Amino acid sequence: MIKLYCIVTVFLLCFIGVSVNAQEDLIKRQVDSLQYCGADFLDCSSVIWRIIAHEKKAIPYLLEKLSDTTLTSTHLKCKLTDVRVGDLAYVALKEIISIPMFAVTKQQFDTYDGNGCQGRVYVYIEENREKFKTQVKNWITNNMAAYRWVRFKPNELSACDRYNKITGMFELDYSKLKKNG
Repeated sequence: MIKLYCIVTVFLLCFIGVSVNAQEDLIKRQVDSLQYCGADFLDCSSVIWRIIAHEKKAIPYLLEKLSDTTLTSTHLKCKLTDVRVGDLAYVALKEIISIPMFAVTKQQFDTYDGNGCQGRVYVYIEENREKFKTQVKNWITNNMAAYRWVRFKPNELSACDRYNKITGMFELDYSKLKKNG
């Protein structure tokens, strides 16, 4: 009986390990496929929404892509120049976790244009890709304890949120941030 228990336990541990690795591999492949996004990248069945649906598990893979300069055939209303994989990684990342740009970059981006676009964010990213990647990684790593998962209210869910079973995002709890330093 003990032998059977051990065999079953080993099998379950292996199966769980394979499942976790398979999911991580899936997320990595999805993030790697951002380079193939086209004009329909915001369609609810697009890979970008499937990445966002992985929530916290997708964050490390998206962080790694922030400096990726591979050109895409995607267009963003808030970026007038060519869209790169790093830009799409940023779009997906900020749907999962709020990124306080001034705290992260020490740059002021508090103006918005008529399209609702935050002034010069993509110019900063374009001119400082490696630096920006390091800044965001450091910020999230050093401040993750100050984030809390916030579930969207039913009336806040977009059609794509519903389609991809996206239920919320990580928002910064400033009271915890102050306690952390």
